[in-house]
Amino acid sequence: MQMVVKCPTSHAGAKVDANGCCLDSDNDGVKDFADICPTSPAGSKVDAKGCTINFDIDSDKDGVKDFADLCPATPVGFAVDTKGCEISTNLKIYFDTNKANIKEQYENDIAKFVLFMKAFPSYKAEIGGHTDSRGETSKNKALSQKRADSLKAKIIEDGVSANRLSAVGYGESKPDATNDTKAGQDLNRRLEVNLSK
Repeated sequence: MQMVVKCPTSHAGAKVDANGCCLDSDNDGVKDFADICPTSPAGSKVDAKGCTINFDIDSDKDGVKDFADLCPATPVGFAVDTKGCEISTNLKIYFDTNKANIKEQYENDIAKFVLFMKAFPSYKAEIGGHTDSRGETSKNKALSQKRADSLKAKIIEDGVSANRLSAVGYGESKPDATNDTKAGQDLNRRLEVNLSK
């Protein structure tokens, strides 16, 4: 009498039962050939590798437990959504009049941005340089480009690939505030980073 194989597409090389079906020795729903924890306690909830899920662990310390975390390696300090995935970051830097050098006070903000870019390689960034409206338009455009280029160079130096970054000088064309006051002018002399995927 010939045996009827109930599982003709069983994984090659896997141990099978009398019906030709892949074994699941610990009955956790993960077949032995894919189970890296083949002795999980009966009835325990397991992950795709057959290992018991500990509902109290939050490996990346983002406030979302590992069993529900779709992005389990988010760097510490980044805001995440309810699935444990990053919420986009931003970076703004302000300048003194006619200056393009990045002040020391922004080093931590830049370092955090670089960490974000390294952790989430699907993101690209446009670095937009801006000025207030004082001075000649052509000089403002050149200054804003110099500001954008300086930040781009720093981010590349810190390890982010150049092909993920662009630097654009907008001059005075995109004010963030009125140029009629000193406070408004201070806000307009800036760099803004916009992310995209």
